[in-house]
Amino acid sequence: MRHSLKYIIIILAIFIIAQLIGIGIINNYDNYFGKTSQELNIIKPEVSIISHVAPEPIEIATTGENIAVIITIIIAFAIAVGIFLLLAKINLNVVLKIWFAVVVFLCLSVAFSLILYPYLGNTFIKIFSVTFSLAEIIGISLAIILTIFKIFIPNNLVHNITELFIYGGIAAIFVPILNVWIVLVLLILISIYDFIAVNKSKFMVKMAKHMTSKVKVFAGVFIPYTKKKEKGGELEKPKLKKKQLKKLTRKVAILGGGDIAWPLLLTATVFLKYGLFSSLIIVLTSSLALLGLMIFGKKKFYPAMPFITAGCFVGFGIVLLLTLV
Repeated sequence: MRHSLKYIIIILAIFIIAQLIGIGIINNYDNYFGKTSQELNIIKPEVSIISHVAPEPIEIATTGENIAVIITIIIAFAIAVGIFLLLAKINLNVVLKIWFAVVVFLCLSVAFSLILYPYLGNTFIKIFSVTFSLAEIIGISLAIILTIFKIFIPNNLVHNITELFIYGGIAAIFVPILNVWIVLVLLILISIYDFIAVNKSKFMVKMAKHMTSKVKVFAGVFIPYTKKKEKGGELEKPKLKKKQLKKLTRKVAILGGGDIAWPLLLTATVFLKYGLFSSLIIVLTSSLALLGLMIFGKKKFYPAMPFITAGCFVGFGIVLLLTLV
């Protein structure tokens, strides 16, 4: 066990809460912008950040369409990684920071707006003869404030609180063009990539170090803490007496953003197809897989996705069995 039980519980709690918030966000997306909204003819504002960022839900019926979506996502992912490598190599860290800020802003805007839609979504405000939803005006305003604090005025509390909502925003943006089977294939592919990028090429490790040391941002849960000094540990450097300093060593409990986002895509697609109870099964099994990794994993860096994906597949297997009962 690399971290104390206290910090394992905190990481696990953030993972679970992010999954549950994501389910709520996807439910609201479906009710106000997705297939359910189309069936009920829900009135939408003339200008909406959700409509502009999240695509219209599509019906993927054939194997060819499934393959086409998977290939498109793989290409987009490869291009994003390539751009990151190029920007990092030529030290355009300001561009990376702005890129990261834009992504955070869009995800938080979508997430907060959808959370507020059941309460304020039907309250429309006209600005220059254009109709906006009050939910989106407040959601975007909150997103701007929290993005500024998260990216440019770093604070661990703000950083980790926003992590609870970012991945629900990501799910709302991507789930309309996905289905359960596409996500299952993507989980396998991303797990293979994660294993190679962490254990073989060390790309993920280098990327995380570059983002935290050069760009000063991190995509994921980040909890620094101190504990009693271990043999070979690195000493914390606060203003403490020498006797106190000798007893402390700095540690960081982290969980990558992808380790939260990818299982949430399955949770969300299962929710839309099979319902709330089935999606909660995915949350349970993926959380247990993550818990097992954190308890028994001893390495400094480890690929979490292969373990979380295994948990997701176990959960989906249970869902399929329950549909046969």
